[in-house]
Amino acid sequence: MNRTIFSGSCINGIDAKHRLSVPAGLREALESRSGEKALALTPDEHRPCLVGYDVRHFEAQVDTLNNRFEGDFSSAPANRARETFALAEVLRYDDTGRLSLTPLLRDLAELTHRSAALFLGLGDRFELWAPETFLALPDLSPRLERTVRSLMAARA
Repeated sequence: MNRTIFSGSCINGIDAKHRLSVPAGLREALESRSGEKALALTPDEHRPCLVGYDVRHFEAQVDTLNNRFEGDFSSAPANRARETFALAEVLRYDDTGRLSLTPLLRDLAELTHRSAALFLGLGDRFELWAPETFLALPDLSPRLERTVRSLMAARA
């Protein structure tokens, strides 16, 4: 059975060269959905994290934007396209799931080589957070807080 849903949570370290390993379950979903060893990362619109997609889903956002703004000749379509695509990166990962985060992505998600990266599956996409930033969210559920703290303790 091919896994096509992004689910689960994991914390992986970021090394001094800003390399990060994508968890095996997420890689399986990425490859099942797009047939590629690649992912798209884009900043979240409202929070300091990255949102990850398979490449096909990311490419389909062009059609979504075109349909949403059909007949709109204001600056809104271009502004939305810039936010969606100008800040996004499509990254390939190697056979072990390792990729290199670009300086822009590291900055947007507040990730450094001294930090770790928290992966959270969201069904059709996943999020990538600095764990400390995620734990500082004001509306965080106690269950998620406990889960992330447990993952952090397991890495220590």
